[in-house]
Amino acid sequence: MDFDDMYAWVQRYLQARAEGAPGEALALCTPDFSREVVGWPADGGRDAAQRFCQELCAHFQPAQEPAVHCHYLPNALVMDRQLCGCVHGASFGLAGDAREASLRVVQVFEFQDGRLRRETVWLDGEALCRQLGVGCAPERSAPAAAAQAQ
Repeated sequence: MDFDDMYAWVQRYLQARAEGAPGEALALCTPDFSREVVGWPADGGRDAAQRFCQELCAHFQPAQEPAVHCHYLPNALVMDRQLCGCVHGASFGLAGDAREASLRVVQVFEFQDGRLRRETVWLDGEALCRQLGVGCAPERSAPAAAAQAQ
């Protein structure tokens, strides 16, 4: 697959997830598809990926998902994106109270035989906490943090 093929495939996968159709998203994946969200409890593959998608779609409604950067490798696509939307319920265990939030996400999509085989996700959870005003360490300036470290 070339960059355009991978990018289009990933966009179909993300669109299906955004529409609350995890079954359609998983139809684009290999039978042994796995998804790891770094810092999230370990999952066991397709079923866990579907549960995560359902929870995310139920509590976070993205209004836009512009890709900041995309990097192409022979069997993978790396996307650095900014999720912007409304947090309802308890997305990621945090009370959203229908507030707007922006969340940086870096995803690595690995391909095998023209299908998604693995997705690894890094979320900026601290930024989400800060926006929702829960459980965050107070911000410090870089010089103050460096002075305290000494």
